[in-house]
Amino acid sequence: TALRVGASTTTASYILSPVLLELQKQGVDSQIIVNICPDLSATTKGLLDNSFDIAIAHSKINHNQIVQFALYNERQVWVVKRELMEAHQHSEDPREYPFINLRRSGMSKLIVEEIVKEKEIRPLLEYNDAEALKRAVLEGVGAGILPYVLVKPFLADGTLVKFADDPRLSFIISVAFRKGKELTPAMRA
Repeated sequence: TALRVGASTTTASYILSPVLLELQKQGVDSQIIVNICPDLSATTKGLLDNSFDIAIAHSKINHNQIVQFALYNERQVWVVKRELMEAHQHSEDPREYPFINLRRSGMSKLIVEEIVKEKEIRPLLEYNDAEALKRAVLEGVGAGILPYVLVKPFLADGTLVKFADDPRLSFIISVAFRKGKELTPAMRA
């Protein structure tokens, strides 16, 4: 039977692919179906109604029928397009750039809101998808706080620059499944 996985766009695009490759190397031959979840409520609903066997999440799911455990921390970085930084005389002050916010939930939301408030920054735009925010930053619309895994190649090739006064942020990547769910060999792997 197929293994049905719920994941956000970011998780499916950047975090899940290496895991799926490792499963192939281990000889796990189950079909894997990845469903993109637009938000945490869709992830929770999919687990509860058995549309998903497991979910990979980057927020805490608060439901007594869901078991969730952390896999690892993913770092977030404050980035801007190199050309936009050059247009601002290489300023390291994030207040000098239009800020593009990512709609977050849980502890990550509270931390980012506190940083933005402390630095007296007002978001110009807000997205609910990290990939869309990344595209806007790459186009030079403004600066944003993004998962490192999304921007790593652009930092390496110099397209994007990380602010020196980078907020030390991370979020937990976790796996979740419904309580009482029988764990298949593919799920265990």
